[in-house]
Amino acid sequence: MRAAWGLKAVIKKLLAAALVSLLAGCATLSRMPAPPLSSTHVAPASYQAKLRINSYDPQASSLVTALYTKAIEASDGSIDILALSGGGAGGAFGVGVLVGLQRKDTRPEFEIVTGVSSGALIAPYAFLGPDWDPAITEIYTAPETARLVVRRGLGALFQTSLYRTDHFNQWVDSYVTPKFMAAIARESRKGRLLLVATTNIDTGASTIWNMGLIAEQGGPRARNLFIDVLVASSSIPAVFPPKLIDVEAGGQHFQEMHVDGGVAVPFFVVPANMSLGDEIIRRLKGANLYVILNSQIEIGPANSVLKTTSIIPRSFEIDQVYRARQNVALTAYFATSNEMAFRMTWIPSSFPYQGSLVMDQPSMKSLFNAGLGLAESGQAWKSADDVAAELGEQNVAAKP
Repeated sequence: MRAAWGLKAVIKKLLAAALVSLLAGCATLSRMPAPPLSSTHVAPASYQAKLRINSYDPQASSLVTALYTKAIEASDGSIDILALSGGGAGGAFGVGVLVGLQRKDTRPEFEIVTGVSSGALIAPYAFLGPDWDPAITEIYTAPETARLVVRRGLGALFQTSLYRTDHFNQWVDSYVTPKFMAAIARESRKGRLLLVATTNIDTGASTIWNMGLIAEQGGPRARNLFIDVLVASSSIPAVFPPKLIDVEAGGQHFQEMHVDGGVAVPFFVVPANMSLGDEIIRRLKGANLYVILNSQIEIGPANSVLKTTSIIPRSFEIDQVYRARQNVALTAYFATSNEMAFRMTWIPSSFPYQGSLVMDQPSMKSLFNAGLGLAESGQAWKSADDVAAELGEQNVAAKP
């Protein structure tokens, strides 16, 4: 009898596992076909391809070189570049750093601003400058922030992500106002550059969006595309749903599936698989390169129970930390070997950081205050030598 009951228990477990597998197979996303890989001219519906750069494009390096040339020519006398990483809730730290720099009157006007994931949400405000600090501070510290993402529970079996982001999408929509778009467009026309990265799941390519040029197009369609890119860049695969972006190729309509830009690169100065021409490299001598890493640079202990809803985000964060460390070393070497001043900051290891998805107001305010305090005290930035010591790398800082 005991053996019979044991057999029944095993059968129940097998049936339950089969049911979960079957239901998980139902988690699909309805969409139009992706553009054929053979398509040579794919662009957001009704727009030109120059709104973005595909990392697989043979012309990518020349395209990004042209953009950087224009931005350098728009310089106020000092060439300042800011790269903002992903990090979810950790973005509150980066916002605190920017606000603190402004209070200390040491924040430059950045000719080039790049953003990935959470950094993509901050980038437009860093691009616009201190007049917009109250808005981005509210975004990352308001009580409503804690309700932006909601776990689906068992509903995740029928969907493409563990979390719902309806409120997040509405939140982004409410802040990307016509006034906001007009301000971005105005600065873009001066030659200043605002770039945001997403990852095209269909092709595996990193896609770099010229957000200023999108804003320059004007009208509701440009605003909707701007919002779609920000949402896509923040969409951690499996954790948040991917974003479908309507495109055209050969007179036909398709849809591309885009997710978190951090899948391909944690942050960037020169986009992945691209290089700058020798003349631009020469003109960048003496430029200031700032990197804000909206996370810690080492892996802390797990703060949650080991289950699917925590393992997936945790695994993504571990992967991001390892790749961020590699990217930090490469970026520091790029800057110092080309005689650029390199400055970087990240969430201190002493800070009790609980992860990118812990968005309750006390945690977010604590992160904001940590960044604010470091910047106001003049202790935010670390040099290439500091980074080399932190990473234990011998080839981070190029020696003369």
